[in-house]
Amino acid sequence: MTEEETFSVTLEAKCNKYARDKRPPRFLWRDIVKAKAAQQHLTVITGTFVPLSMPIILKGGVDKYITDEYRKWGEQATDAVPAFHDLAAMILLSGIVAGNVTLEASYGTVYPNLWGLILGDSTLTRKSTAMRMATELMQEMEEDVILATDGSAEGLLSGLSTRPGRVSVYFRDEVSGFFDSINRKDYLAGMPEVLTHLYDVPNIYKRALRKEQIVISKPVFIFFGGGIRDKVYSLLNEEYILSGFLPRFLIVSGNADITKIRTTGPANTDLDAAKLSLRNKLGDIKETYNIQSEMKLGDQVIKNPAKFEAELTPDAWKLYGEIEMQMVTHASESSIPMLAMPTFERLTRSMLKMAVLLACSRQSTGSQTVEVTEGDVRKAAWYTQDWGRFSVDLILNAGKTTSQRILDKVRKMIENEPGINRGKILQHHHLSKREADDVIGTLVERGEIIEKREKNARRLWAV
Repeated sequence: MTEEETFSVTLEAKCNKYARDKRPPRFLWRDIVKAKAAQQHLTVITGTFVPLSMPIILKGGVDKYITDEYRKWGEQATDAVPAFHDLAAMILLSGIVAGNVTLEASYGTVYPNLWGLILGDSTLTRKSTAMRMATELMQEMEEDVILATDGSAEGLLSGLSTRPGRVSVYFRDEVSGFFDSINRKDYLAGMPEVLTHLYDVPNIYKRALRKEQIVISKPVFIFFGGGIRDKVYSLLNEEYILSGFLPRFLIVSGNADITKIRTTGPANTDLDAAKLSLRNKLGDIKETYNIQSEMKLGDQVIKNPAKFEAELTPDAWKLYGEIEMQMVTHASESSIPMLAMPTFERLTRSMLKMAVLLACSRQSTGSQTVEVTEGDVRKAAWYTQDWGRFSVDLILNAGKTTSQRILDKVRKMIENEPGINRGKILQHHHLSKREADDVIGTLVERGEIIEKREKNARRLWAV
């Protein structure tokens, strides 16, 4: 039965102990909800497990945009993971036009402000380098767009209160410290909820302090963070996902490829020319969408930033709707719908914002309407499909300790290579003999793998 049917039957049952003890019906409903959750958990364990993955939402090629030009420049300038430049380019576009462009959707007004999270395995992935390349370009076009990168929720809100209707970027190149502070410090406990509320650009946001009240008007807020992947994963838990905070991020992750690491050399003057060309194009986009409109009140002329409205073509809405339903259906059919649904639903909304940004990047509009075509949605879907797997990885690893992730990686390697030599595992995961004994011994005692000695080798198989 459904929760409602169960409530209806038990409410009138003679064995209803809540009615017997004269307790309100809400206590009965609370325990029914708990029982449903417990049953779903049991079903996952005993039933058919459907692993969560990113579905294929796009087939075929996509058009080239300024984001591709930015990636090309980024790949020439640094040996950072190329996908880092893709996300950085989208955040850069968001920082340029998000304050002046809106889209009217069925659920309300959408501002194309994006949140991004870049995660890597070490400094060799060049996370900070890729992020700072984008933020420096952003600051060249608007010096005060980056807010203070540390401090309390009240300090952040105070900064936003001085920038009504303007884009403000909260930049943290080592976001693990941010999450660690939230988990340990009481005065930061409500920070995720505060930022989540700001994501949707409320008309007015008020925060009452002891001595004053902070009032923020239409904060076009962007969060751009990065960090070491395993460290960030260990600091997160399911509550960050269920609250809607983490699902609002577009996430890109990457591993260092030692064969592609570049040695230090002289400055490349050709890159300066490429950067200048890119900066001029981005400057043109900013100038297009940051013009001033004049309004006459009597003899006085008042200048305000012009507002642009994005409109999807019928074909664009059709494609977006099909992808949205595919994503939500895929999430609901997984074995962890409670975590997958908010993540995939927010991914599709971020995809819509990216489509608007891409449309803005290719139009030198003479009107105050931005046409978003099917091609713009396809390009946004291409990014969503590529990056969605990293959101899935975060869902599956949130809250896991470093030791648990090592256990998972070793077991996965044994599954992929049945009969693998023990020494190969030590080499691949850089484990000492003592660490390997602990990891393999734990997996054997759990019954997840078996170990057999063959002549001079010790081989492993997954159960």
